[in-house]
Amino acid sequence: MVDGGFRRALSVVEKADARAESVGESVSRAQMYVLGVPIPHLQREFFDEQGLIGRSDFWWEDVDVAGEFDGRVKYQPDGYADGVPPEEVVWVEKRREDRLRRRCRGVVRWVWDEAFGIKVFGRLLAQAGILPARRDRRR
Repeated sequence: MVDGGFRRALSVVEKADARAESVGESVSRAQMYVLGVPIPHLQREFFDEQGLIGRSDFWWEDVDVAGEFDGRVKYQPDGYADGVPPEEVVWVEKRREDRLRRRCRGVVRWVWDEAFGIKVFGRLLAQAGILPARRDRRR
């Protein structure tokens, strides 16, 4: 007989995706499952007339919305930017997002507190047009 804990663990393993680039992205996806929203494409590359804009953590094709999880690490001097001043990292990210917004219908961003707050996270996604899938009411 399989207990509930084993089933939950198996469910987590089945939904795991190696394309997630951070724990924050994995937590976000887990919350998406809980909320019942469509599961997005991961690490979607976007291009415009200037070439590669970059990769978005998440992309919901049906509503053409990109999603970005942000932690503080990349904005710190010893973070992902390899010594680039934080203000330069912010500027480059702002310009990337400007290009992405011109390419997609929308961009939604969130941080740790929002990813962990299921109601807040659900509201952020809903405001971007990412809604829970309708359930068949005939059942």
